[in-house]
Amino acid sequence: MRRLTVLAAATAVALIPALAPGTAGAVRGGPHAGRSNGVGTASHSWSHAVPFRQQVVSSPVAGGGYPGAKPAPGGCVRGRYDSNFSEGALALRRGTNQLVGASKAYFGRWSTFKSEHTVSFSLARHRTHGHDARRRARTHFIGGFDCATTGTQTMPPSWTNATDPNLVWDRGGRIHQLVLAFNAFWGTVKQPNGNVYSVYSDDAGRTWKRDNHRRPVEAGPELSVDSSTFLDKPWITANQNRSDARRGHLYGAWVLFKGDGAEIHTAVSRNHGRSWTKAKAVPTPQKLGPSNPWPMVAVGADGVVHLSYVSYGTPSKDGSSVPATLWSARSTDDGRTWSGFSRVARTTAVGSSTLPGTTLHRSIVQYLAVSPDRPGHLYVAWNRLRHRQVDVMVAASHDNGRTWSRPRRVNDDHGSRHQFSATVAAGPRGAVAVGFYDMRARCPRHDPAILRAHRGRAGTCIGLTLQPFHDGAHGLRATRRNLLVSRHLWDPYQPGGTRQGLRQQACEDATTTCDNIFLGDYFSMQISGSRVYLLSASTHPRSRVRGDNGRRLHYQQQLLTTVTRRNLGL
Repeated sequence: MRRLTVLAAATAVALIPALAPGTAGAVRGGPHAGRSNGVGTASHSWSHAVPFRQQVVSSPVAGGGYPGAKPAPGGCVRGRYDSNFSEGALALRRGTNQLVGASKAYFGRWSTFKSEHTVSFSLARHRTHGHDARRRARTHFIGGFDCATTGTQTMPPSWTNATDPNLVWDRGGRIHQLVLAFNAFWGTVKQPNGNVYSVYSDDAGRTWKRDNHRRPVEAGPELSVDSSTFLDKPWITANQNRSDARRGHLYGAWVLFKGDGAEIHTAVSRNHGRSWTKAKAVPTPQKLGPSNPWPMVAVGADGVVHLSYVSYGTPSKDGSSVPATLWSARSTDDGRTWSGFSRVARTTAVGSSTLPGTTLHRSIVQYLAVSPDRPGHLYVAWNRLRHRQVDVMVAASHDNGRTWSRPRRVNDDHGSRHQFSATVAAGPRGAVAVGFYDMRARCPRHDPAILRAHRGRAGTCIGLTLQPFHDGAHGLRATRRNLLVSRHLWDPYQPGGTRQGLRQQACEDATTTCDNIFLGDYFSMQISGSRVYLLSASTHPRSRVRGDNGRRLHYQQQLLTTVTRRNLGL
């Protein structure tokens, strides 16, 4: 995310070895193991168990970055992105189990000051070890936006930051991404503000090249980094329908903030990214902003392009909550015009920058997915605030967004802990899955990866929860109850140590206090014909970097989780 608005070179994996296969719904042995290890009683834990595989895919990589609290012109140096990896994106090639991932990566010891660029993960399968074998994961720096890969300090092409990872495959095997490159408004760089670019990879995410004749898809309308007019949160999708004349067309959406308001901008590429149309504003019937409308785009099985977004009402007096309305719209003419604006649901969103009762940055409000083989089937998952607790909700449409099902709560716990960062994915033959970060269980009492003050504590540690559904004639039907697909609960307040005197959490605000810890505005899921994949954060794996106390730091890392559809009843 650019600002807080209320509401490449390969490297071998350098972390502790990948996590072994686990059992979903179980913490250290089984669904009812909580009482013995301090995770919690069965009433607040997960009640079903299925096998899953989980592995670390992020690792240190070289690139240009800005050391220091206030990035300055000419201050870029070559170094290592070897600390936090946050905010994962995952893309699946249609009809295969071929994956590529991406995330933000933080430069050296400067996570607290948002020194970040984006990286990709090539995720090749071991051919000799079977379909469920651990993947060969390599991290690659997405170059072209830093001094090391461009060979210059000039701005542009060099920028202090690149952010908001998003990915999609096209029908020809090319991977596309929209990159938000911007200069740190908390530093002494005065201009330019930020641009949205298009990049692509023809080698499964190992190397990346600039597209659109190397020009921005949209340039920021204001040069000054102090301007209240700026671009944010790009998202990309592609028409992957084999028989559609528009196959391979790319569609992007992002936000233009304008003082106390916002616009959703879209653009289209009809030649595999070589060029993009001029960005234009979506004529939403609702006034948007000042909070982020979080636009997402996706293409249905009939080639219709779908858009989801959020509008807001008046915040509560203390600013902790804000009424929000989720909307959908569609384009039936290849992204040229938008119509069919329909209300998905009314909800209440977190109005402050952090989850109630925590210093953890709140996630995006909503997430959109479409069925790859059932025309008109759409799904939106979102985070709902009620009585200072965040829950996960979902709704479906079977008529291209004209009407929506009654919202249903996804998390099945009976406690008062947060479930957040709602994510939804859809696969062939009616498979739908909702994923989210889940704080229902107590932290383990004897796990050294948990900060000592948090061991045995409630409402602190996070597990990754998966809820599978089958979408049939009568709507979404849960095929299992909530499933824990984390081998270990993890402490989001890690790393607790310092590195050359600096705290090491990833921060949304560039401050030493880090009272707004960034876990990613989102994480990502995909569903193939045989598997469900999740790319998410965890601080449980130890890095190779040692803090000032000589111990290895527990940075955020990106974990790939794989669950077979058969085991989910899908």
